[in-house]
Amino acid sequence: MESIKKIALFQDMSGIGRCALAVAVPVVSALGCQACAIPTALLSGHTGFGVVEPFDCTTFVKRAIREWEAMDRAFDCVLTGYMPSGECVRAVRPFVEKQKRRAAITIVDPAMADGGKLYRSLESSIVEDYRLLCRSAGLITPNVTEARLLTGETGDPEKVMEGLLRLSESAIITGVEFDGGRANVYMRRGGEMKVCRYKPFGVAFPGTGDLLAANLAAHITLGAEPFSALEAATTFVSRAMELTIKAGTPPIEGVIFELA
Repeated sequence: MESIKKIALFQDMSGIGRCALAVAVPVVSALGCQACAIPTALLSGHTGFGVVEPFDCTTFVKRAIREWEAMDRAFDCVLTGYMPSGECVRAVRPFVEKQKRRAAITIVDPAMADGGKLYRSLESSIVEDYRLLCRSAGLITPNVTEARLLTGETGDPEKVMEGLLRLSESAIITGVEFDGGRANVYMRRGGEMKVCRYKPFGVAFPGTGDLLAANLAAHITLGAEPFSALEAATTFVSRAMELTIKAGTPPIEGVIFELA
């Protein structure tokens, strides 16, 4: 019997609200991979709830990575998400680079901004730290705001994508306005842009980017081509959004992916 693929996850953990590790661990596990999680921060609830109690886990991240390396652990995939500081991003980057040299799939979700602005808990200098982390990744998955911050481009998706591909071998931009609708777009160096359209629901749900990235990472780790994985992940997230709306669940709680 083939051994279970292992995915190392570096993301925050919110006690309330479906996002980050709260969605990544169950999704990765349900798809047949082992989730090996190191929390980058602990929060009483995601920041959409307003005032929350945060705990920066950067010191723990450094110590946990040191222990993993002492154990000589190798992973099939590394997925990084939200980091509470540039220091945390810088601590994770060498680990990502080492795992990539050991043939791991490396995916960076530069979870630092949305709605046209940086998260209020972060300093602007973290953008450069994320740029360097993206250079260590085989695939990056920014939303539109993050893609523009990383590249300095504010024009059409093609221009922004060109900038992203100067940082990483391949990229996905999520939540792109496309032909009057919404889409997630994928491109790799030397390839053509591929578009995965989805139905816009007119509601903003926290954690959908985390959900997409986790689903995507598991599918790629299990052998799917990146765009096929993106199609599967987009379908999954869209179905979860639709179920959430039908159930009347408050959007701030996140999507009910458990039933999707």
